[in-house]
Amino acid sequence: MRARMTLWFALLIAFFMLFLSSAYLLYARRELENHFAASLDRIAPESAAIAKSGTSLDSLRAAIQAHNASVAQSGAISEGVEAWIVDSSGKPSWYFGPGRGDHNDDGDEDGRRGGGGGRRGRGGGGRRPPLLPGLNRPFVPPLDDTGGWRSREVKWGNQRLLLGLPWRRAQAELRAQSVALVALSLLVTAAAAFGAWILVGKTLRPIGALAEQAHHNAQSPMELMERRAPLQPTSRDEEMTSLVSTLNEMLDNVREAALSKERFHTSASHELRTPLQALAGHLGVALSRERNAAEYRGALEEAARQTTRLSKLTGDLLLLNRLQTAATAPHTEEIDVTEICDIALQRAEKTIETRHLKVADSFESLCIEAAPSHVEILLGNLVENAAKYARAGGTIGVEVKASPPTVRVWNECDEAQLRELEGESTRLFEPFYRPDAARTGETGGNGLGLAICQSIAQTNGWELSIETTDSLFAVEVRF
Repeated sequence: MRARMTLWFALLIAFFMLFLSSAYLLYARRELENHFAASLDRIAPESAAIAKSGTSLDSLRAAIQAHNASVAQSGAISEGVEAWIVDSSGKPSWYFGPGRGDHNDDGDEDGRRGGGGGRRGRGGGGRRPPLLPGLNRPFVPPLDDTGGWRSREVKWGNQRLLLGLPWRRAQAELRAQSVALVALSLLVTAAAAFGAWILVGKTLRPIGALAEQAHHNAQSPMELMERRAPLQPTSRDEEMTSLVSTLNEMLDNVREAALSKERFHTSASHELRTPLQALAGHLGVALSRERNAAEYRGALEEAARQTTRLSKLTGDLLLLNRLQTAATAPHTEEIDVTEICDIALQRAEKTIETRHLKVADSFESLCIEAAPSHVEILLGNLVENAAKYARAGGTIGVEVKASPPTVRVWNECDEAQLRELEGESTRLFEPFYRPDAARTGETGGNGLGLAICQSIAQTNGWELSIETTDSLFAVEVRF
């Protein structure tokens, strides 16, 4: 991974440097082209004016020489303007350039008379003009804006005056700059690759150490559930500390989920086995010898109770599984929550009368958009739990508020019972969890009521909370 990241970074830097170099070279070429065009555009009108005035070639030579001197002083990349006078057949009759002065068609050189002298450099001597083979007379190179020259043409009486700027020096300069930029790009890419190799190694080293630490921390799921030493940061960077903290939190959640799942399987097998064993035991006793009708009836009634308990447990398990694995949202419609709370109290009326409970209700009109079965099961379980686990002779209450839309179900508890609930409030929503196992036989519960309520709330996006204050145990649902 380190090598791959370094390679990609180096390629990115190389591409970026190539892009910058190409952009710079294109800009430099365009600027040179503009400079050459401007230089020719300045000398061409002046030469045309000299031609119209009918002055001698000395004036033309002086104008070109002054122009080349000003260009040389500006430091521009240019060898100076060269000029040819040619007839209709293309034969040159006069030449002047920054070499050794001017030449006429007889081959005489007038450089000593002001055409440039013998000093080498831009605007003076230093380069002989191109000569025709076997003759001491210049020839006219191909002047076109696509080759090695940039040119202009001016009418000179019956002849033509050709003005040209050699492009070869500019090309050489651009070529040298290209080589320099390529070398610089390679140097920058190599330096960036080396820096990336060091930086990536420094960045990945703590992550590798953390992965090794996590690997040795728990070799199996059982070890993760039984014991887990917290991961330690492998560097002092804030990002690494935050990552380790997040991983520890995630591993704690995974461990807790695994433990909760294990407790669910253990409790489910126990809860299913208990009524089955009771049912098999009573039927076995009844069939062990001949009995009268009353004894058979008693055995069948007990078998019926255990079967009912088993059926309710199975139905609750299936409901809990459907809620936790639902892939689509349930069908919703407008529901009167107050009416459903009243129906739930009516269904729990037998338990309320048997335990001599008092009911305190406070209803406001509240209608919500939800699945009817979900609201009925949720509120029915809350009211049933309140009636079952309230202190005998105590009070249960159901409160419905329209703003914010909430339902609060509470019941009075003994002090010992309330202290037990306060210490285990975070586990009350776990399937089959009951703080007081001695109440199981008395209440007939299976420990799935609040777990089902929590799943319904999560499925519909409602908020379910528990409050234990002033001898009251309350569950509030905010829609």
